[in-house]
Amino acid sequence: MRRPGEGIEERNDYIMFHKGEHTGQKGVGFLIKSKLKKNIMGFEGVSDRIAVVHLKFPGYKKNWAIFQIYAPTEKAGKSEIEYFYESISEAIKPHYNNNIIIMGDFNAQVGERQTGEESSIGKFGHGKRSQNGQKLVEFMMENNLILMNSCFNKKTKSKWTWSSPGAKFKTKLTLL
Repeated sequence: MRRPGEGIEERNDYIMFHKGEHTGQKGVGFLIKSKLKKNIMGFEGVSDRIAVVHLKFPGYKKNWAIFQIYAPTEKAGKSEIEYFYESISEAIKPHYNNNIIIMGDFNAQVGERQTGEESSIGKFGHGKRSQNGQKLVEFMMENNLILMNSCFNKKTKSKWTWSSPGAKFKTKLTLL
């Protein structure tokens, strides 16, 4: 979201929560329809890369913890990437008894499923795996998470979240 500080803003149609530490860099947040306000139990800004909204919905015994993340790129140092994954692992631990969704920009290419990854990666992966993609797969397997975007066959191959000039490189949305 690239907004400095941590805050909640209520507008006519939505509630916005944001967490950022540096103007114009990193930052995470949520936009939630105002009609869901009664379901919001709270927001938590873990860091400028991790935020969580806590929700309770009628008909569900368990609460929901929805994490919004912004992972370091592959240009980041190994220690920064390790710290990010340690932080997200610690942040989700208190929520193992809840319904958990982790979404955002993982700056990773997971690619096709490899042998032994059937519990976390669906059969509809695409392309080659990057170093960040390997780290993401390891994180998912350690935490019993599923990469939902790889579980469904997309009818069209032209839906990308990012495409380089000349369309040489493309990125699909990654959701857990």
